[in-house]
Amino acid sequence: MNKILQNHSLIYLVGMPASGKTTFGKKLASKIGYDFVDIDQIIMDKEKQNITDLFENKGEDYFRIVERDTLHLTNSFIKTVIATGGGAPCFFNNMDFINKNGLSIWLNVSIESLAMRIMQGESERPMFKNKNRNEIIEFLQLKLSEREPFYQKAKLKLESENIDIDELLLLK
Repeated sequence: MNKILQNHSLIYLVGMPASGKTTFGKKLASKIGYDFVDIDQIIMDKEKQNITDLFENKGEDYFRIVERDTLHLTNSFIKTVIATGGGAPCFFNNMDFINKNGLSIWLNVSIESLAMRIMQGESERPMFKNKNRNEIIEFLQLKLSEREPFYQKAKLKLESENIDIDELLLLK
């Protein structure tokens, strides 16, 4: 394992919906012998409902507080790759918390690829339900423009549609 990863017990993955945080995170964790957790999955298990229902039943403000509290629990984890929700870095100084407690990696995937993944069903997300390709692209562009200043704070940026874990492990 390279020194960048070796010096961090916690690795946080940030990026847009459908950027591959969960898929990449599981592969990376397996490759380097770390545990893997998905913040959204922890929230769904705790709240006993999916994220969509949580938004509808309790509102975004409630969700963002639960998300922040769940994120803060991760500082007690050891040797863990953590997939954050797409919006998690953008609230409550969460990105500062992430950078203070571990290595942040931004999975920066093109809007076109994100849209294609969403349309192919690789990412079943309610925010895209009943939207056509142009509407999905427009929505993603808007969200990226809002979130990019936070993602830019990541310590490492991986730009690729298919990020090669072996290449990451060779980084100095």
